[in-house]
Amino acid sequence: MISKYNHRSASNDNLFVSLLLVLLALLYPILISLYVVLPFFIGLAGYLMIVGIRDDNIMQIFISFLYLLNLDINTSVPIFSSIIAVLLCYLFVFPRLRIIVNCKICVSAIMVISIYIIYFLVAYIFDFTFELEYVHIGILVLISMLLDIFLVAML
Repeated sequence: MISKYNHRSASNDNLFVSLLLVLLALLYPILISLYVVLPFFIGLAGYLMIVGIRDDNIMQIFISFLYLLNLDINTSVPIFSSIIAVLLCYLFVFPRLRIIVNCKICVSAIMVISIYIIYFLVAYIFDFTFELEYVHIGILVLISMLLDIFLVAML
């Protein structure tokens, strides 16, 4: 009887954590659009999406996808640009890093940096193509990237 109770409690806790993460993925990008000093966490969400794809974790992929899509919509950047950047990083950078580097922290830091670089390249291509000015690299973006590297290294 006790084991069934613990199993139900663990299942309820897992559902509760998933619900909280979905709410965070929906609400945090709204806060970023209101308070521009908050970090973007593009690298963290992208890295979690790549790990979710590698491990076949559908919930992790869904929450990361939802966060990145909501971030693109709320910060009024081209839609799917962050998701395209993460998938390009997964296709072209991630396989080569797994072969070359065995250090997990090094791989995660390089992945976050490459996600940001590819994200800005995609945005610059969009800007150049449609003659717009969406991309502004400032000190807040660099601080956000460093915070992403630190958080992903702690995972």
